[in-house]
Amino acid sequence: MSNPALRKKGGVYYLRIRRCGWDNLVSTGQTSRRSAEAAARRILSELDAEKTARALSSLVCRYAVELARGEVAMEELTGPLGTMERREYQRCLDIISQIFPRSVTTASEVFEAYKACPLEDRAKERTIKGREAHFAAFAKWAKDRDVGTMDVAMCRKALDDLGLSGQTRNNYISDLSVVFSRAGIDAPWKKLREPASHKERKPLDMETARRLLAWCNDNPDVLASGIPAFRWASFIRVLYYTGLRPSDACLLSRSEVKNGAVELMPEKTSRARKKVSFLADPSLLPVLDALPEDPSGLFFPDFAALFRKNNSALTAGFSSLLQKAGLPSGSMQLYALRHNFVTCQIDSGADLEDVSAAVGHVSTSTTGEFYYHGRRRVSLPGMAPI
Repeated sequence: MSNPALRKKGGVYYLRIRRCGWDNLVSTGQTSRRSAEAAARRILSELDAEKTARALSSLVCRYAVELARGEVAMEELTGPLGTMERREYQRCLDIISQIFPRSVTTASEVFEAYKACPLEDRAKERTIKGREAHFAAFAKWAKDRDVGTMDVAMCRKALDDLGLSGQTRNNYISDLSVVFSRAGIDAPWKKLREPASHKERKPLDMETARRLLAWCNDNPDVLASGIPAFRWASFIRVLYYTGLRPSDACLLSRSEVKNGAVELMPEKTSRARKKVSFLADPSLLPVLDALPEDPSGLFFPDFAALFRKNNSALTAGFSSLLQKAGLPSGSMQLYALRHNFVTCQIDSGADLEDVSAAVGHVSTSTTGEFYYHGRRRVSLPGMAPI
């Protein structure tokens, strides 16, 4: 389609353009109609670009003045600039960043901002310590890198370079995400979180448990990690009758056992303020009554001190006890007592939801799929004869 704005004059085609209320003739420098139309398209394109550049320059100057006067923050410009085409928007940001270069944010500055955050942190003490340790490993990796604008690729590289995988990787992601968010930096750590997986555990070997308890009764004063064997026997029995996590049994207090019922806030769910409550097994109460009172109010203050010393100290102490009893160190796990509790309760006819609530699980699927090791009995319809 020919351009009606073209006009031939003196053998040369001119393009008629209206600017500032006046008609102007711009020479195309072409003598043939086809070449003149191609030249006219180029001229109009350049004029459009000039118009856009002029508007962009005006906008940048206005925002730069407002930034210099302190009338607007950089974050407030995202919306107005976002209305422009993406290319021009990025050009505008590039120009402003050259006028007002953003300072580099180091890992140490992020952590200082996190510590200065006034928000109440109800996380457990060992969770906070773990978070600090995880961020320290990240800071060692980051060095002088600018971590204020981390994207998914940079977050992934950090995790990969630290050699993290599985649940450990997820733990780092959770802790780093909290630190960055509290520091006011939107880093996409959570986009790299992997589906949660549960470690497969063997059901409790009751014969091994009985042999261990019998040895403890015969050798009550033998120490394992500084704790006498008879104390270990009481601790094992409490785990067996309650299904508590070893960490919760360590911190179990007398105020949490009243009128034949146990009511406590598991350490793992303390941040969500979620309690568990269940009637104590009749065999549990004599075990607790036989334990000496302590000013701390805890049933097992020695185990609590061992647990607080190091997360793995309790496991190491139990392994030492097994070896002293002449049992293989891997023949039994403290956590297996929790699995045994779930299995025995369900096999005895307890409702899955009740058992799940008693052990403090968020979902019954966790209880049924990973903690129950009994035989699943189902009713099947009869088969038609053939």
